Amino acid sequence: MTYVADSCVGFLVSYLSVLRYAVNMEILMGYSEKSDGSMYLDPDGFEPVNIKNRRKYFDWIGAGEMRIVAAGLVHGTRVASVGHGTPAYLPETDALVTAEPEILLTLTGADCFPLYFHDDKAGVIGLSHAGWRGVSGGIARNTIHEMIRLGADPSRLRLHIGPGICSKCFEVGEEVAAAFSAYPDALTREGNSARVDLPAIIRSQVHDLGISDDRISESGECTACSRDMYFSYRRDRPKSLETQVAYVGMKTN
Repeated sequence: MTYVADSCVGFLVSYLSVLRYAVNMEILMGYSEKSDGSMYLDPDGFEPVNIKNRRKYFDWIGAGEMRIVAAGLVHGTRVASVGHGTPAYLPETDALVTAEPEILLTLTGADCFPLYFHDDKAGVIGLSHAGWRGVSGGIARNTIHEMIRLGADPSRLRLHIGPGICSKCFEVGEEVAAAFSAYPDALTREGNSARVDLPAIIRSQVHDLGISDDRISESGECTACSRDMYFSYRRDRPKSLETQVAYVGMKTN
């Protein structure tokens, strides 16, 4: 599915989304599906079939000629600023930002939420991997701060929260629940366990940094509920991890 929209109308995102925000520039962004194959990059050695899946998919979305940079995720809070001289794979990194066109920022997910940021006036974009550890550690905050360093203004930033695990499917123990004690409205207690609404917590965190609700959108899709559409680690517990790929980049016309 493809959308083309003026960014002042809203931040419209689907599996393939294109937002035209300047005469000669557009933002290419989205999230793959299960039918596209696994996009996982194993830090111990990339699987050839996954590399093939990624190349085919990036060609299909029109990004085959862009500089593609992947984050080597560790469920941490490190943010890397990316340029055309940046290596194609950045280990121990959970968020990427850039102010340069023709670079596609990518990261994988199979329940954690991809967070897409952009300031169209400054020409700065960001992409974060937000699982519970990243959310509790402030991955969204760190991403925004790095985007500000590149020239973004929080008053103009827009955020889209992509597909991830919903609170109904995200039951956790006391240790994880305790990490979000500052957000009681996002916790539903059930005896010794709780269900956590990560998107609600993310919204609260970015509100504190100046991003208002009218500049935040969500896909509303749950990776665990959507068995036919998405890989889900918590649902499937696979021996070999299978993931989607999230991406965002500024492309010149």
